[in-house]
Amino acid sequence: MENTKTFHWNDDTLQYFVDRLDADGWAAVASLIHNFVHNECDLEDGETELDLFTDLCEKVQDKDFKDNHPFAQI
Repeated sequence: MENTKTFHWNDDTLQYFVDRLDADGWAAVASLIHNFVHNECDLEDGETELDLFTDLCEKVQDKDFKDNHPFAQI
């Protein structure tokens, strides 16, 4: 199921998680993103932590592909 809500993430936040992804892999980054969303984000307008977690994971993956794996882009 595709996430229909989108959020704006600070470029430094995205870069931090991309750097961690390159160093530690997805399992570690998923845990870091979960902790970040749970501890640092405020929910608004019916949002859930899962909404934010899913969107941030997708944006981190997109940035990682764009920055580090351009051959993988369609």
